[in-house]
Amino acid sequence: TSQGFARLALGMDPASPDGANVSLKRVRKAVRQLGNRQLSDGCFAYWPSLGDNTNNRFSSVYGMHFLTDAKARQIPIPEAVMTGGLT
Repeated sequence: TSQGFARLALGMDPASPDGANVSLKRVRKAVRQLGNRQLSDGCFAYWPSLGDNTNNRFSSVYGMHFLTDAKARQIPIPEAVMTGGLT
């Protein structure tokens, strides 16, 4: 999420060191990763790959902040992820 946020903050500028296409790919990757970290209650786990399957308030707020910013920049966000996170 942090890498994706940085890409959003810098913008997907073709003049950026990675170029617009690489930045967009990294933002989309972050969106997918968040979707994989979302729990059945809509919250996000911090490190689910390490067995942490409890919701984490910080991760949930941070994740939804990122998704909201990404959506405002016309990045496609799966509706189920967005709706789940807002419940």
